[in-house]
Amino acid sequence: MSKLYKLQKRTIGFFSGAILLLVFVYSMIWLAFAESLREQAIVWIKDQSVRGLKINYDSFLVSGYPFEICFDIANPYFENASGAVMWKWKSANLNLMAKIWSRDTFYFDFSGKQILTYKLMGESETYKGYLDSAVGKFTIYDGFYKSGTINFEDLKFRNLKKNNNNNKTGSDISIQKAKLILKNLSLFNSKQQTDSWNFTGSFVDVRLPWFEISPLSSRVQSVSVDARLIGKIDTGPLNKSLESWRDMGGRIEIDRFKLKHGPLKILTKGTVALDVNLQPIGTLTANLEGFFATVDALQNLGKISASNAITAKVLLSVLSRKSVNGGPSVLNTTLIAKERQLFAGPVRLMEIPQITWQ
Repeated sequence: MSKLYKLQKRTIGFFSGAILLLVFVYSMIWLAFAESLREQAIVWIKDQSVRGLKINYDSFLVSGYPFEICFDIANPYFENASGAVMWKWKSANLNLMAKIWSRDTFYFDFSGKQILTYKLMGESETYKGYLDSAVGKFTIYDGFYKSGTINFEDLKFRNLKKNNNNNKTGSDISIQKAKLILKNLSLFNSKQQTDSWNFTGSFVDVRLPWFEISPLSSRVQSVSVDARLIGKIDTGPLNKSLESWRDMGGRIEIDRFKLKHGPLKILTKGTVALDVNLQPIGTLTANLEGFFATVDALQNLGKISASNAITAKVLLSVLSRKSVNGGPSVLNTTLIAKERQLFAGPVRLMEIPQITWQ
């Protein structure tokens, strides 16, 4: 056996051993990172109970070797028993994934079967359904939520509420497509009168229970919003927290709200707050289309009288301008909410339902 052959054999053996050693070391590092993230996640889950969020699951498995760390969570259950809306949510699966080199950003997928229960203003509703696609990501900073995005398609939820005759009642929920972005702006600014949260959302082909009573349609063709919460809402009884938030100048700044609902199209921005009775008040500048058909629909539903409808149409025709391309008239006006009444300029449109905060 030649010396050259022996040298080649030793070289191959050396590099093979070095590669095996590197693989072993990397595997140990991956296991350490994976176990560390799993323990952090479990600690975070336990900490949420102090903040009113209960989280349970059937199993919590780790996978994704070699370049990812994946958490496969079976039957996750979330329950929030405090806040503006009390809710419970259960999914068949929740998959979380983080890159080994970027452990502060998590990607998630909870597509599939869902059960959602919420309680709003004393009324409880339960929905069971399916999400064809529900994926997104979120980022944490120093253990706190920083920002997140979620995209979902073909949401279809069936209302399970039943009356005494065991017949299904209530309205179903469906959304063809949506994108939501939520940013925590308070991480780097602790002052009270500053932006604490920013929410951006867009929805296509929406059907919600609250639109069942709409005279325009039970379907919203599209809606998008970009808004900021000014001030922080403390934990505790909601009405007390909202009173404190209001007294400290808390409000919602709507930078952009666009809605297409039946014949009505709205593009608006402005400020919304709460009055002494914790009812919404605000002033928004708006561009409206389809308002004549909207007035007719409100009259047909009995929300406004025939005389008020005629007055509204006369004033709206004077205040609006015709489209240069032959389309519907456009109204530039101010929407004002006060004392549970909604006005478009000087015209009273409708009564705002009273909100009871629980």
